[in-house]
This record gives sequence, structure tokens and C-alpha cells, in this order.
Amino acid sequence: MVLRVQRTVKKLNIVELQVFYGGNNGEACDLIMRGSPCMRSCGIYKDTEIVAQTSLMYKLHQIYASRGKFRITIFPGTTDRAVIVALFVIFLNGRK
Repeated sequence: MVLRVQRTVKKLNIVELQVFYGGNNGEACDLIMRGSPCMRSCGIYKDTEIVAQTSLMYKLHQIYASRGKFRITIFPGTTDRAVIVALFVIFLNGRK
């Protein structure tokens, strides 16, 4: 599977990426990723439905949440889980 990722919005804290699958000729994006790599939070959307999201792991008695630990919640659907995890790695490590 070939993916093409295009950055559409880059503000101070918010990044938006559009993901196109290999068979798509650039007409409409298949997935949209929105979030903040600094805060380790991101959501992946397909049309208007949420596919997956990340959030920092914290406990109630913690004052400061470590940015090294976070969780990925993948909702049931037809999107491949390995593709979702790969997209999160691209999102969180692509700090250019």
C-alpha cells in the first residue's frame, strides 16, 4: 500500500495532514489527521467519523503528565491498524 501525506495547516501548535491512498489520484483525501505533536495529541478522521486518537497517559494524582507516554485509541472500522500506527509515528516524529 502506497500512502501520500500532504501538510495542509501548520500553525504554532496545530498541524493538519491529509492522507491519500495509492489508488486515489488526488481528488479527495482518504484520512485527515489533526493535532499537536508537541502535546502528543492527534485525531484521525475519515469523512466525519473519528478513526483513532491519542492522548497523554496521566494519573489523577499527577500534576505533570510526561510527554513520553501516551495512548492510542483505535475505534472499530475498516481502516488497517498498522496504517493507523504508522501514521501516528509519522505525525509525532515529523517535526520539520
